[in-house]
Amino acid sequence: MLTRLEKSFGIKHIVLQWFQSYLKDREQTVVVDGVKSAGNVLKYGLPQGSVLGPVLFTIYTQPLARVLNNFGLNYHFYADDSQIYGSCQPENIGDLINTIELCVSSVKTWMNEDKLVLNEGKTDILLAGSAKTKSNIDTNCLKIGTNSIGFSDDVKNLGNLFDSQLSMSIAVNQVAKKLFFEIHNISKIRHLLPTNIAAMLVNTLVYQS
Repeated sequence: MLTRLEKSFGIKHIVLQWFQSYLKDREQTVVVDGVKSAGNVLKYGLPQGSVLGPVLFTIYTQPLARVLNNFGLNYHFYADDSQIYGSCQPENIGDLINTIELCVSSVKTWMNEDKLVLNEGKTDILLAGSAKTKSNIDTNCLKIGTNSIGFSDDVKNLGNLFDSQLSMSIAVNQVAKKLFFEIHNISKIRHLLPTNIAAMLVNTLVYQS
């Protein structure tokens, strides 16, 4: 982390010393039944829950963008959530899948070298397209090393669900279900509310959803 701050971002002198005092010589102990273990020096990682944690993590993972750019794919980063995506003509889907497989393998290698872990259990893959287009694909999974991850019917993106048809029907149904429940609760106390207050509550629910 300190090397990256200095070499990649030009942070030096007093500012770098400040980060050194914050990151170096930290220890971790475990307490079980009142018995405290010996301290273990932490050479890697950031203090969890710290104010600087998200910023420093974003700085630390900055080289990941260069890895993805090598494959010509698009990407979004949000905290520790990384999304890779690409598009192509139906006849080139096989090539796109192969490119993504190679890209994810390179990401996994980079993460291993930088003391990070790709959580394959939380990795989702969405193949968006028409049913006819997807029926012509001879695979239903993405291979990462020796592991295979199947295509999902829907994936969550910053709280919203995207289905493989990109119809947003699942997300809309979820919002409608939530609104029905909340509006039903308002109806129970409707006789206690003036019309303008009831309308304000319903409008607020709709806008926030």
